Amino acid sequence: IDREHLDFYKGIKNIEAAFLKFLKRLKPGGMAVLNRDDPRLRRIAAKLAKQKSPRSVIWYSQHQPQAAGIKNVLRIPGRHNVSNALAAYAVGRALRVPVKKIFASLHAYRGSWRRFDYQGTLAGARVLADYAHHPTEIKATLQAAREKFPRRRIWCVFQPHHYERTHDLFGGFSRAFSDCDTLILLDIYEVAGRERKQKSRNVTSATLAKAITRRGTPALYLTNPERRLKPFLKTWLHPGDVLLMMGAGSIWEMTKALMND
Repeated sequence: IDREHLDFYKGIKNIEAAFLKFLKRLKPGGMAVLNRDDPRLRRIAAKLAKQKSPRSVIWYSQHQPQAAGIKNVLRIPGRHNVSNALAAYAVGRALRVPVKKIFASLHAYRGSWRRFDYQGTLAGARVLADYAHHPTEIKATLQAAREKFPRRRIWCVFQPHHYERTHDLFGGFSRAFSDCDTLILLDIYEVAGRERKQKSRNVTSATLAKAITRRGTPALYLTNPERRLKPFLKTWLHPGDVLLMMGAGSIWEMTKALMND
């Protein structure tokens, strides 16, 4: 549970209230599988427990004994994917699926579209597409990249999504890119019908690039990416580098254009 969609929820208390309302809708005898590593979720579950309703809560955690074994069988990197797999393991066990079958299924999983999604190579660099557009998602994806490619130079091209989100989560964005070696920021993708001009226009990709650079990650602001991005990358990428094309807007179309050489 994180600070997200603040244009609707306004603050974290309202987000927590929405999750509590959702959990209260569990039918008698229903089951909730919850992440013990999330302090906000633990707090919400404590409120749910006070109601003494006939609901079952099953917890999972990256500190439980099965975590190491699950990490070993997964073919996709990242602590967040271990956590997701532990949630699937908990559901499987609750439904009495044999452990051997659960582990075989987790090993067979190759990931999802636009999540650390291999696209091919550009100038000898591996290109991955990822939908991350929230600071927590970005940090998780870059941690996975660093885990998977510990000795390679990691580039990230990021298109911020939604002016108001960039404004509200500016501090989080400024701290989210520490696991990449060089960041290229594109203009913020405007979400039609969701922008409040008077508030959100106070922030730009140029100001975000400066804030990220001050925290130690070289960040460049690149305009007109449809024309300039591909020649820029082909000039600076080296064989063996890793390039993450990240964001939820039109960057997906740019990624496809990069691969059409």
